Amino acid sequence: MFRTFGKDLEDVTWEFNRFCEGNHPCFSGRNGTPLIKFDGSKGTKEMRVKTDEQMGTFYRYSSEIEDTKLVQGSNIRHTNNFDELQDFLNRDENENLVLHQEHIGQYMAIINTLQKSSSMAISDDYANWADNDFHREVAKPLFIDQADYGTQHIFFDDNADEDEDCIVDVRDVITKEIVPYNKFKNRYVVQCEPHRAILEVDYFIKMIEMAEQNRDDEIERIESGMVDPADEDKVEPEVENEWEKLQNASNEEYLMKTVLPVLYQGMKVIDQQRPVAPLEYLALYLLKHQD
Repeated sequence: MFRTFGKDLEDVTWEFNRFCEGNHPCFSGRNGTPLIKFDGSKGTKEMRVKTDEQMGTFYRYSSEIEDTKLVQGSNIRHTNNFDELQDFLNRDENENLVLHQEHIGQYMAIINTLQKSSSMAISDDYANWADNDFHREVAKPLFIDQADYGTQHIFFDDNADEDEDCIVDVRDVITKEIVPYNKFKNRYVVQCEPHRAILEVDYFIKMIEMAEQNRDDEIERIESGMVDPADEDKVEPEVENEWEKLQNASNEEYLMKTVLPVLYQGMKVIDQQRPVAPLEYLALYLLKHQD
């Protein structure tokens, strides 16, 4: 499933479908590349995003779970006002769109669609997240059933950190309660590190295996009646200032906090702009955005 606050779903699904059809230049079987297909041909699994049912749009109006709506059938956002949305859905030409008002209905609609079609593309509600001070409780909703031992959701996002502006709002679909960060970290949500995703060809496979192992360990503790370490009282560490934290950080963490966020953005701009002098361009970009 592809989830985005941006307007890139059309481009992403186009490229993903090219991959599934064996037409992506990196996986086409030409020029030494492997041929990979997931288009339903010759016994392969059909994974393309190609039907209206596989598209959706989330609307969030507050931190209350009852104010989360899912429109299935399109990922084009026509309005951010719920009354206007209902008027829009009542038009005859929009009869293919389905409004899921209850969170359990939204959860089941996603599960059923993925079981049937394997993939989805959903647009999330950036405008209302911004209007609510970028707070976690109005971010991208991820409904999970913690009692379902046969299903595991793993959400990758580079902004899924511990801060209040965490981009993923994890909720238990049965109790409607907010799942705390230490309970969903590296089980249901993985904070993606873009530089590692670029440099390590098996990065996502390793992260999935880690999340699955952590979930298996959690299930084993539950069935054995053991206490989850995430639920144990934590000893408050001695307070360090920011400078001390940086000096005591690992090499990877130090670079992640100081250099890589700006460097990664600069490299993306260079890739898009293709300047004549890329190193000079990058140096100027880093200096300009160092704050």
